[in-house]
Amino acid sequence: MLHHLANPAVLWTTVKQVAQLNSPIFIMDLMRPESLTQAEIIVQQYAGGEPDRLQQDFYNSLLAAYRLDEVEAQLQKSGLDYLTVHEVSDRHFIVVGRLSQVTSF
Repeated sequence: MLHHLANPAVLWTTVKQVAQLNSPIFIMDLMRPESLTQAEIIVQQYAGGEPDRLQQDFYNSLLAAYRLDEVEAQLQKSGLDYLTVHEVSDRHFIVVGRLSQVTSF
């Protein structure tokens, strides 16, 4: 879902507002490839047999996704830098940890 948000702070703010103290956090999303060529290769590898529209949607999602360093910067800015970011495939990352602070209203 993160790659669908024009402002990624929305997700991180929501995590802080909704999750309870010590809640496990597990967020998985697409990771932007290093190049347009790499994005095309990934699309062909995982969606090459799908209709053109789905291939295009997957390609666009890959290009809209964030790099690991961008996600780490988002976590830093939102005060969630104690969560960790891990690359788990050639196209996915996860953010994991436990919420150690909550936002009060």
